Amino acid sequence: MNPHQYICPICNSNSSILREIDSVFIQSKLEKYYGEKIEDSLSFPSYKIRRCNSCSLEFASPMKAGEENFYTWITKHKTYYPDSRWEWDAVIKEVHNHNLTSPVNLLEIGCGTGKFLKLAQQNGIKVVGLDTTPASVEICRKEGLEVYSSAIEDYLAHGVSEQLKFDYIVAFHCLEHVDNPKGLVKSMLSAVKPTGSIFLSTPYSPMSFETIWFDPLNYPPHHLTRWNAKSYSELAKQLGLNTKFIMPPAPKLIARVLSTLNYAWNGPANLVGRRHILLAALSKPRVTVIEIFRQLNREKLNNKVAADVVLVELKTKN
Repeated sequence: MNPHQYICPICNSNSSILREIDSVFIQSKLEKYYGEKIEDSLSFPSYKIRRCNSCSLEFASPMKAGEENFYTWITKHKTYYPDSRWEWDAVIKEVHNHNLTSPVNLLEIGCGTGKFLKLAQQNGIKVVGLDTTPASVEICRKEGLEVYSSAIEDYLAHGVSEQLKFDYIVAFHCLEHVDNPKGLVKSMLSAVKPTGSIFLSTPYSPMSFETIWFDPLNYPPHHLTRWNAKSYSELAKQLGLNTKFIMPPAPKLIARVLSTLNYAWNGPANLVGRRHILLAALSKPRVTVIEIFRQLNREKLNNKVAADVVLVELKTKN
């Protein structure tokens, strides 16, 4: 085995195996999630999921993401790109709170079909987007957005002068997809102004439901890493950055319990209404009580119960 496959990509510490997932299992879960058979041309390896013994980052071994045909398949589903995210409004609020006097420019990495870019543009922000899925880039360009079919490393290789650096660089649900997350943030740092900020959002691991339901979109080949406060703090420490964690209120206890049981018993394609899942939960008191206690012990962030997604602002130490 390649020794780098068990070394943490953030802090270079050793790691331990959490679980092994083979390619047949992954394919079956993805097909069930989307209710569609995966095309024969798509293939991916079996993986081990490892956890860093120092910073607790969870990562795939091998760190091999889905190839272009995988993302072409997965992004064609209408539910893949959300119509909105709470993080979008949170970033725009933070931008306005910073009270920059000159016009603000922003780069979004992994911009998808450009929904956040349009929202930011409507709020007086000059925007540029990058995405590696050609079909998504084409949609953006038809909307009149300045978007390039490129990874940030290739974009920067063409030369970004001091005058073209950005006040803000954002990446929503992108960090967990790449095989070199620290390298990605380093590239962002080279393109952000010294007074600027980087905003990253990812699922917050463990998500409230993932202990009893396997979410194939939060595993490779889709997600290669799984983040929490400790791993983000280590990333910031490695790069000499300050962190600010932003998170919405988590759903109430009973809502988290019922939602988790709904996913576990029915899957995302066959979720039932609140009344039906409540009756099912009452008919299985032992499982329900165990889940209640698990949710009561859920990790806290900023002295509040952790939600399933976190937005992190990374800023150079002054």
